[in-house]
Amino acid sequence: MILAGRIRAALLRLIGRPESTGARGERLAAEWLVAHGYRILGRNIRTGFGELDIVADAPDGRTIVAVEVKSRVRRIDAPGASRSVAPEASVTSRKEAKLLRLLRTLVEANHWHDRPKRIDIIAVELDEKGGAQIRHFENAVRRSRAR
Repeated sequence: MILAGRIRAALLRLIGRPESTGARGERLAAEWLVAHGYRILGRNIRTGFGELDIVADAPDGRTIVAVEVKSRVRRIDAPGASRSVAPEASVTSRKEAKLLRLLRTLVEANHWHDRPKRIDIIAVELDEKGGAQIRHFENAVRRSRAR
């Protein structure tokens, strides 16, 4: 059994690991943003209490945009909730509060006090054939909503 595990690990190093749903969604979201005039400043930015999926400059060149990416694979045979609930619906008020805190931390660290800022959500729905549907919700998280 140990040998089988080592062989599997060696093969994965050689051929690479398959991209997870979350990683694929974040990659597609970043590509979508770039195609629409955004400049990616960072991905998977970690702090002591969480992570921002993507941070970008908006097309106006001034606005800082923190982007939360939510991805889901749509399967015809999936159970009800997996088939019918949109990925963006999983952003709760608790998650919104955390995103606001993460953005404040980033603003402090980079001295972006004088720049406009917002938090967007990008929903990525992947289908079994490799296709993707992307929805971008600008300014989806606001202070008044996250209280």
